[in-house]
Parts: sequence; C-alpha cells; structure tokens
Amino acid sequence: MREKSVFGEKSPGRFFVAGIPGFIHDGIIGMADGIEALNGCNLKTEIFQKFNIETEVANNMNILVSGFQKELGDISCIHIGKNGPGSSCIVNGRPVSGAFGFQGEVGFNFYDEHRTFREIALEGYQNIDMIEYTGRLLLQIITVINPYKLYLYPLTDINIEELQNYCLRYVPQEAMPQIILKKTYDKDYQYSLLSRGIHLLQAII
Repeated sequence: MREKSVFGEKSPGRFFVAGIPGFIHDGIIGMADGIEALNGCNLKTEIFQKFNIETEVANNMNILVSGFQKELGDISCIHIGKNGPGSSCIVNGRPVSGAFGFQGEVGFNFYDEHRTFREIALEGYQNIDMIEYTGRLLLQIITVINPYKLYLYPLTDINIEELQNYCLRYVPQEAMPQIILKKTYDKDYQYSLLSRGIHLLQAII
C-alpha cells in the first residue's frame, strides 16, 4: 500500500534530492547562484507534484556536510568554487541551515573594504593571494563556529602549513581546528546526496 503525504500518494522506493548553490527557506529558493530561473521557485513542491516521488531540496553545502554527520564534535566544510565560496557546519550532531536558510553564505561577507569574497571570485580571483583569501574565510568560521575539524575543498592546490600559519597570526593555537584538505568534492557530494535520499525513504517506511 502506498504511503500518503500532504500532496497525495507517494511512489514507494523512489526519491529525488537536489542540492542548490544558494539559500532556501520554506521550500522556496531565495537565490540560486548561477541558476537565476530557479529564484523564487518552490522546486520541492513542483517536482513532487509532477513526478509523485519523495523529494528534498536543500542548499548544496548543507547536503555535503551531512555526509560527515557520524563524526563526533562540531565540524565545518568550506568549498571554494569559481563563483565563490560556500560553507556549512554540523553543531551538536546536526547540520545547521539558519533561520532563513542563509547560513554558510560566506561569499557575501567582505574580503576587504571594497569587495566581497563572491565579487572577487566572479572577477576570476585576479591578483589575489589564495592563502590570504582562504585564510580570511577560515578565520570567519573559526571565530564564529570554532569547529574541532574543518574540511577544505580549495579551488587550487594550497599549502596547508602556510594557511595554518596565516590563521595563527590572528587566533591562538588552542582555537585552531584540524584542517583537512579535500580534493574529492564530487565524490563526497554524491555520497551525501545518496545518504539524504536513503534517509527520506527510511522516514516513510
């Protein structure tokens, strides 16, 4: 017998999980970075009504960090892409999305008095020292979340010792998280998407 939801009958054993680079609140995409056609769209409702399958739509970084949910302690992830950086965190064992789904949108923060991190990215990171760029991002996470472990998906190869030394100019050694460089964003993201889908199915069994 098929399960039912507020939208009607669900198709058993099927799910759809979408990660959107942007912020989402109450199912509505407030801003989809690089996908302007999705702005203002309730993608979860539209997909469910059209295909009749269990659906979840969430921020891509919020999905990514959920793949680390089995770890103990507070952790953070930072991904630096061509369109700018995004971050996510797990606090007290759960991914944090914020009151309006805007948590982790660090690209909107100012890099200096003239430009945001996102604006610098959209300019192609011209004449930017990536150690300083990345270090300033990390310092924001360290001072606000203070995770014990920080997973970093950099845009290019980066020297982790130089990065740590940059951060230590501004925060004490005791506050520094373990920084782990990752080059497997696509693999980790796909794993997290699958995990979220399985969680969806388990919730209706």
